[in-house]
Amino acid sequence: MSLYDETARCLQPEAYYAMQVQQYSMPQQHVHPRCEVMYVLSGTAAVEVAEQRYELSHGQYIFLDEGVPHSLRIDSPRGCGIMNIEFSCREAGGACRLEPAREGCPAVRDFLKAKRPFFVASGRERFGYVMRDLVSQLERRQTDDTRFLIGNLLTRLLCELAEGAAQREAGGLRYVRRAVAFMEEHYAGEIGVPEIAAAAGVGRSYLHALFQKEFGCGVAAYLARMRVNRAKFLLANTGMRLIDIACEVGYNSRQNFALAFQKQAGMSPSAFRRRSAASPPVRTGSFMRFPDEF
Repeated sequence: MSLYDETARCLQPEAYYAMQVQQYSMPQQHVHPRCEVMYVLSGTAAVEVAEQRYELSHGQYIFLDEGVPHSLRIDSPRGCGIMNIEFSCREAGGACRLEPAREGCPAVRDFLKAKRPFFVASGRERFGYVMRDLVSQLERRQTDDTRFLIGNLLTRLLCELAEGAAQREAGGLRYVRRAVAFMEEHYAGEIGVPEIAAAAGVGRSYLHALFQKEFGCGVAAYLARMRVNRAKFLLANTGMRLIDIACEVGYNSRQNFALAFQKQAGMSPSAFRRRSAASPPVRTGSFMRFPDEF
């Protein structure tokens, strides 16, 4: 059941994990009948949703309503710390009720009316605390005390999600979305910050500041990260020559490509390809299931 279904009255935690990993890849997008929150503690992770790729770094998270196709990919030599919580929406019998939050928090009312199937946001420090506390309580032996705390933490998580969604629509984030969409479409061509800023409809300095706030890096660095991530996919999944991959992702020479790749990935393209070929297949069945008897 969707979080936005009019018959949804209660939320119930269903699954969770917390992991630190260098490589993790889902072979294809999948869907499930639960809402999901993924929060990056450290490093970077890429989430693909509806033909869009979102690069998440420290403090960023993504919310996915039930039934939204998505996949997760991590390729970080320094490792990525990530937490995940899935919860179902029910007519009755859950850890917390939606009505008190809907009545007491205007941001929650607006969030539920907007019916966003997914969104990406930068979590404030307290968002990370809520995620950590909720996972911690889910891992404990269930008592009346822990069930009470889980219900309150799940309600607080909903309020934090609502505020995060509201902030996404405020300020200059519309310019960030335009810039990222332009880069997604044209990263293989000869584009730079002037062209990206023009497509977004805003000045270069202001766009740089927006990217620093949203992603922790400038526009040029974000473009380089996007190109290198595409190159990683081609290196790991095709037999294309390095010079062809360089051209495919927007670099006009093998040398420039190698320098950019080394800076972003911490190794050469050839070393990355060798490591990918030697890596064992990833198993994705490591979720902790939460008992349904709540």
